Amino acid sequence: EYVRFDGANQRLGIGTTSAINSSKVSIVDTAKPLTLAYDGSNYATFKVSSGGALTIDTGNDINLDSYTGITNYLYRGTEKFRITAGASSPVVFQPKADAYDMAFNQYDGNEVMRITDGGAVGIGTDAPSQKFEVNGGGTSTYMKIVGQNNTGYIGQDTVGMAIYQEANAAMY
Repeated sequence: EYVRFDGANQRLGIGTTSAINSSKVSIVDTAKPLTLAYDGSNYATFKVSSGGALTIDTGNDINLDSYTGITNYLYRGTEKFRITAGASSPVVFQPKADAYDMAFNQYDGNEVMRITDGGAVGIGTDAPSQKFEVNGGGTSTYMKIVGQNNTGYIGQDTVGMAIYQEANAAMY
């Protein structure tokens, strides 16, 4: 039996003899995912793993409502990921549970930035000990600060701490 309609409860089962939980439509098929399509080139495929994780595969944007969306796109030949929100709504990044840090990794898995549960930000370190910590990993680490009229650097080199201002090339 491939399709069953339960008229008394108004439920449809495809690939199953009964609807899962109390859903109106249940599709059970581990080999073929659910595909919703407008036409042959505009569609979204939904897959559920054995662990219950949902994957939505689409060649276009995923709009969560008329104001927000998740976009996977190409920019100058490089694939990008964008989360958008309406003008009056901020984009919020929030861990699923309390007491978890947020880590930002490169594609190869190397962590480049972390925001701890306590509010410390680390760039180049996965355990910032101050509110803002930058670790360049070499013998000299500088942070560039760009102002309206000049540019300056604060950092550390082999001699010690330094503040450098480009406008008059003075070290302080």
